[in-house]
Amino acid sequence: MADELRPITPSDLPELFDLQRRVEVHDNLPVVTPWDEFEDLKNDPSINLATNSVMVMRDGKAIGYGLTWDRLANDADHARAFALGTVDPLFRRQGVGSQILTWTIERGKKSLATAPALQGRFIRTHVYDFESEAIALFERHGLKPIRYFAELIRSLPEQITTPIPAGIKIVGWDENRSEEVRQVMNLAFRDHWGSTPLDEANWEHRLKRPGRRLDASYLALADGQVVGASLNEHYPSDTELTGRLDGWIGQLGTHPGFRKRGIASALIEISCEHFRQLGWNHAMIGVDSENPTGAYGLYQQLGFQPLYRQIQHQLQV
Repeated sequence: MADELRPITPSDLPELFDLQRRVEVHDNLPVVTPWDEFEDLKNDPSINLATNSVMVMRDGKAIGYGLTWDRLANDADHARAFALGTVDPLFRRQGVGSQILTWTIERGKKSLATAPALQGRFIRTHVYDFESEAIALFERHGLKPIRYFAELIRSLPEQITTPIPAGIKIVGWDENRSEEVRQVMNLAFRDHWGSTPLDEANWEHRLKRPGRRLDASYLALADGQVVGASLNEHYPSDTELTGRLDGWIGQLGTHPGFRKRGIASALIEISCEHFRQLGWNHAMIGVDSENPTGAYGLYQQLGFQPLYRQIQHQLQV
């Protein structure tokens, strides 16, 4: 009997959550995806489960699934759709991964067809650099490695004293400044590879997504205006795997007109001290290895060291 491909429904999420966990254990992935991330798929404004998801059923059992989500904006120079998928380890090397990837690529093309005519259009994936089977699958389908991203780690054994740049004030997250922060972060990431400005709906969802810790996040002010932010995260479920309590510098940005003044360093250091006071013993941060602001070198100067590396593959359409 042929496999059945159909959209994911909310009632399927518990079964797919169990599948995802089996995959993470089998593939030695350094994450433990929590249930609330799966439940949040129902609320993500960039994912419509009815049109942008697929699950592969065999004999009434889910053996794989795929998702696409797009990042479209009229004021960006490109449009991108991400393809994500996984297959139950017991059913690999049977063409299931190819079915899912083919479906997500075709669905991504349909989403990108609505982008402005002059924008470049790309389908992208991301996996850890040791996921050799997935990488081989991508390349068989015409995707090519295009960018590398590092996950860096820093131990937090001692109190951190932070010098604050002249004219800058570091304050905790302020909900009343949310829209101001969104605009500054869009400016901060405008010259970053692969970045697309966030609209209000996606911004609000990102602030509330699982793992976000606004109570441990910080803003940088100059003359009362936001000029930088560190939006931070914590994923308790990862501790059962890593044995660590990690605080994540989830999204760090400085207004282009205020770079090279030590603002990013101050936001990181104050965040890390807050992590330490919460009992989290390590800090984590992700970075594009070719970040144009020199962020990789800055993070190393602050004591972060490489831990894992991810690869993005790309197909231009």
